[in-house]
Amino acid sequence: RCPLYARRKPGIMTLQELLRFRDAIRSTSRRTEKIQIFGELFRLLRDDEVEIALALFTGTLPFGKLGIGPATLRQALALSHSKGTHSVSLQDLWQSLHPLSQIEGPGSQERRIQHLTEIFRRLALEEAQWLAEVLLGEVHQGAGERLILEAIGKTYGIPESDLKQAYLFGLPLSEILLQARKGHVKAEPRIFTPVRPMLAHPAEGVEEALDEMGSRKVRWEYKLDGARFQVHKDGREVRVFSRHLREITHSVPELVELVRSFGPDRLILEGELVALNDQGRPLPFQHFMRRFGRKIGIDRARKLQPLTPFFFDVLYADTATISYPLEERLKILGEIVPTQFRIPALLSETSSEIQTFFQQAIEWGAEGLMAKRLDAPYVAGERVGLWLKIKPYFLIDCLIVAAEWGHGRRRGWLSNYHLAVWNEDRSQLLPVGKTFKGLTDQQFEWITQRLLALKIDEFPGGIRVRPEIVVEVAFSEVQESPTYPSGYALRFARIKRIRTDKSPQEANTLEDLDRLFQLQHARTPKDSPPQ
Repeated sequence: RCPLYARRKPGIMTLQELLRFRDAIRSTSRRTEKIQIFGELFRLLRDDEVEIALALFTGTLPFGKLGIGPATLRQALALSHSKGTHSVSLQDLWQSLHPLSQIEGPGSQERRIQHLTEIFRRLALEEAQWLAEVLLGEVHQGAGERLILEAIGKTYGIPESDLKQAYLFGLPLSEILLQARKGHVKAEPRIFTPVRPMLAHPAEGVEEALDEMGSRKVRWEYKLDGARFQVHKDGREVRVFSRHLREITHSVPELVELVRSFGPDRLILEGELVALNDQGRPLPFQHFMRRFGRKIGIDRARKLQPLTPFFFDVLYADTATISYPLEERLKILGEIVPTQFRIPALLSETSSEIQTFFQQAIEWGAEGLMAKRLDAPYVAGERVGLWLKIKPYFLIDCLIVAAEWGHGRRRGWLSNYHLAVWNEDRSQLLPVGKTFKGLTDQQFEWITQRLLALKIDEFPGGIRVRPEIVVEVAFSEVQESPTYPSGYALRFARIKRIRTDKSPQEANTLEDLDRLFQLQHARTPKDSPPQ
């Protein structure tokens, strides 16, 4: 039994008490001990404290986007001096945080700082620092959502399968805990509770995807460079959620109006939102991403940049369809959604046909292909190999000019690398992005030692180095970027190998990137996607 509050009876929980539980969980690496500590915490929390306690542990406050960044928090902390001596209750803290989500309009940043300052003044320094971590979404305490879920199951004797299914169907941890206290957890999709999206494994190409899928029937779909969405409908009420389960209904009125016209009355559909140019080809995601999160000027933005949905799955149609095989779900989808709003697809087992379809997808402006088993159910929130994604990628040699210290599994290694290419006469290096992906643990360890030997100076969280390490970088696209002096950024960059065989002067140039950028935008326009 956890010794923290062995004799304490359930009552009002303070932030100071919750902090002791956090410290206890941070101080042990043993999973069984963490679960035991959570079990004691669950015993002490009142029902009306569960939501905020778990939000503080997971760093996911349910207020939506608050518009708070590191600079705002630093200023509020400095102004507050955090002199609180009597810890606030969790309920008081909850009520004081909620108004932050309502602050908008002219002068909103100053009002946020003022409101945060007042909150921090009531807290001890350690409490204020923890709250700042939560507001930034940078909580590191050795207890993720899956561990908390396991602790709920162990504490209340709920089968792991029921808990996992409820979690993947989008139930918040707080609601799962409250249900578990009553002795059972109901696991089924619910309208207006977004389901965690099914995920895909990457495949290097069509041939590898065919090998992975074996002799099973496969549907090949365009993989669009859009915003994945999930739309829920109950009668006239329609709500739209992003792939990260955040509600974006207000930002996409054209999607709401379209889905209102669909039958049946209760629906959950999935798809991709894209913006099309005058030739009917999709624009890159960066051209319309500002639509999401926008609260004012929606009508004007809609006229300037209308969005088109392409639907690819149905999870609910007056009854849950999530367990149906894809082939059956697609038949239902075809009865609901008009052809022009469905993802272009191909049924084939012939490599040459699929390769041709792949090329058509790229020429039209898609990112690549998806391969989906027709006999597969929808496995919410999981990456189980039933779906594969195939994308072409470019290769370029970059120099590492700086690196940041890693977090979590990468703690202790320099593992977020700042990448740069030469200008035209190779007299100056121009940053084009960052990545921590692609290396093994052994490579992380080797490159950390090498970069430390090349260190020029330090900056908060990392070091600048002499540009001597060349890395071959794979990426999906060259994007225009206002952030980098080069004017470009590499999208989905990952290191394929460390080029110890190349000298720094052999790294690529900005001219090479510019050529790739022009190549991307020189594809033959198509009036519409092939059906």
